[in-house]
Amino acid sequence: MPNVSQWLIDIGISNEVLLILCFVPIFVTTTTISRYITGIKTFGIYSPMILSFAYYFMGARQAVTITILVVVVSWATRNILKKTRLHYLSRLSLVYTMNCIAIMAFIAATSFIPSDNPVFDFRNIQPLPLAMIISITDRFVSNYIKKNLITATRLTAETILISLLGWAIMRINIIRNWVTDNIWLSLVALVINYAIGKYSGTRWIEYLRFFDVIKSDERTD
Repeated sequence: MPNVSQWLIDIGISNEVLLILCFVPIFVTTTTISRYITGIKTFGIYSPMILSFAYYFMGARQAVTITILVVVVSWATRNILKKTRLHYLSRLSLVYTMNCIAIMAFIAATSFIPSDNPVFDFRNIQPLPLAMIISITDRFVSNYIKKNLITATRLTAETILISLLGWAIMRINIIRNWVTDNIWLSLVALVINYAIGKYSGTRWIEYLRFFDVIKSDERTD
């Protein structure tokens, strides 16, 4: 199968495109497993997948910082506009605009930090990963509307956690090369996702949450 990967590169597919096409099934399968097997919820599949790629191409420290900024500004702007009668898309456009203004202000402010550490230099961050992070604004806003603050905050944290897991998998050279050299893993992802779609058992988090109750029932039996 590595020969197939090399053949795809030989016919003109770039390494970056092959990397993305190989890792999308890995990321979405990881999100599915975390949701239905472990019980860790996220903002759907799109958000952790797109954030994982953004974290990889931008760098986790800077990307997570921008993500948190987007989350905070989205929440604050949404609360400011909550009592204002506006169409949903107009409200959402205002949130997107405020995020862009906040990011520009943040980059300008950090440019005055006297440090040689590139982590604190946001002036040269990658533009496409930045756009990818901003693109999840509506996911955050829609969940803030449907959920209370505590639940939305927990979902945000779990989404970032799963995204960081994807980033960690991608940045390990051995794993990254192995995945791109074995594109048959996409077929395995099909089987795994179909099996998980049929799964109706107890999630791991539920086992931990109700461990005492389960033990008590076993003693009673």
